[in-house]
Amino acid sequence: MMTKDQLIQYNNAALQRVIASIKSLPPDSPVVKANQKLLGATNGPTWLGGGDLALAGAYWWGLSCLFLLDSPTAGCRGVSFDAKGHGLTLGLFDCLVAGAFVVDPSTIGGSCEFALAVGAVGEGMVSINLTGTDPGYTVYGSFTGEATGLGGGGITGSGELTVVG
Repeated sequence: MMTKDQLIQYNNAALQRVIASIKSLPPDSPVVKANQKLLGATNGPTWLGGGDLALAGAYWWGLSCLFLLDSPTAGCRGVSFDAKGHGLTLGLFDCLVAGAFVVDPSTIGGSCEFALAVGAVGEGMVSINLTGTDPGYTVYGSFTGEATGLGGGGITGSGELTVVG
C-alpha cells in the first residue's frame, strides 16, 4: 500500500504530465487559453480531496466517485462524479483516490469530460483527470489511487459533476 506522501507525489507527477502536454500546444490554442491559470508561474490555489472511485462493467460500464474536500477555502464539502457508457471495456474495481481540484470545486457542477487510466489485476494503479466541456477543456482536477480488482487500459467520455453543499 502506498503512503500518503507517495500518493501525493504520484498524483503531482500525473498533473505535471497534463501541464506539459498543454504547454506543448500552440500558444493560441483554445486549450492553452482556457488553462492559463494552471500554466502560470504560481499555478494558483488547489483544493485537496479524495474519495472512493468505482468502475464496474463489461461493455456496459458505470463509473462513480464522491470527492470529499479537505480544504476550508472550498465553497462546498465535495463533488460527486458519475458516468456511464458502453464500448470495449472490462473492469471491476473499487479504490480510494486522492488528488486536487485546480479550479474552485464549488463552480464546476454539470457536464464534464474525464480520462481514466487503470492497470490492475488484483492490485494496481488508477488515475482520473476531469476537464470542462468548454472549447479549451479547462482542467478541473487530477486524482490517483491504488486499484484493487480487475481493469486495464483507459476510458474517456462525459460524466456529470454535482456539487455537494
